[in-house]
Amino acid sequence: MTAVIASVDIHNTFKAFYSSNFIPVSRVSEREFGFGVLKKIDYRHLAFKSDSEFNTFLVREVPLFASYSTGFYSYPERRPIESKELKSAELVFDLDSPNFKCDHDSKELFCWKCFSNIKSQCVRLVEDFLEGDFGIPPSSISINYSGSKGFHIHVSEGPWIDLNSVERRRLCDYVEGKSFKFESFFKKKGPLKGPDLQNKGWSGRFRDFVLRIISTENEDELKKRGATIQQARKIVENKLVLADGIKNGNWDRIRGLESFWRVLFESFAKILVVDDSVTFDLHRLIRVPGTLHGETGFIAKKLDLSEVDDFDPFFDASLKGEGINFKNERGVKIKGEVVGETIDFPTALFLECKKRFGYLR
Repeated sequence: MTAVIASVDIHNTFKAFYSSNFIPVSRVSEREFGFGVLKKIDYRHLAFKSDSEFNTFLVREVPLFASYSTGFYSYPERRPIESKELKSAELVFDLDSPNFKCDHDSKELFCWKCFSNIKSQCVRLVEDFLEGDFGIPPSSISINYSGSKGFHIHVSEGPWIDLNSVERRRLCDYVEGKSFKFESFFKKKGPLKGPDLQNKGWSGRFRDFVLRIISTENEDELKKRGATIQQARKIVENKLVLADGIKNGNWDRIRGLESFWRVLFESFAKILVVDDSVTFDLHRLIRVPGTLHGETGFIAKKLDLSEVDDFDPFFDASLKGEGINFKNERGVKIKGEVVGETIDFPTALFLECKKRFGYLR
């Protein structure tokens, strides 16, 4: 059985958008561009001298996908890549995977639980790591909705754009916690010594994570996190004593909890899921901010950090038009709800794009 949707003309919809929206591109003449209709990148090694030339191309060719290089080149149109003469490259982090295994089924085309988790990762990456640990000024950071299920965070100036691939990979390892083990933060000579109130960065965040858990969760919640019955009871009965010990670096104030601290550390270390290959690839092509995504019809919109939590692409990054009728024989879902018979234009365009790329067969 197939899902039948009243026709939405993707080509004319995209053309109308590009005809009425001018999309500026920073350092446009130094970037390589790639475009796609059948897939995300059908052809690349294109270059434009100005924003006007780029926008004229969008209106004339109406690509379903528009990407540009994170690298800045002396000769962006040349091939092979080595002949382009790389000058520097934006530091980019790509977030599009939740940090947990979601239970949504195959009929779900846009999982709100997953997207909400990725939004939280985005805020945490910017606040805790880029601005917090690395000290990158907010003015140097750009948050871009990818147009699909995640976010691209760009750092476009400062010493960060001169980092090589190895250095960028190390940054990924750091933000994902790959370079840390439990023993990195704890010393086992006598009582277990760990992060106290003086610690910052990863160790300080783990301390706050544990303090929040022991102060707010009951025995059942603690057991779901991996505590034994005895450990959960000890924590609930000794919250204040435990918290005081941890704040002073003594994680053995109540004995018998080290194995649970280790379990919590393993779950805590997986708070961010970054596509490392996007970050360390100096020649990567990535969605041009402000353009449309061919698999969703959404705008790859730039956002302020304060907008991320409440961001919903079906309202905040969508095109406007008239609603249509939809025959949902497959029972497809969006945000956990089965799609109804009458749908608004953003949903209709989203489904038409999904159908074009085989998601509704």
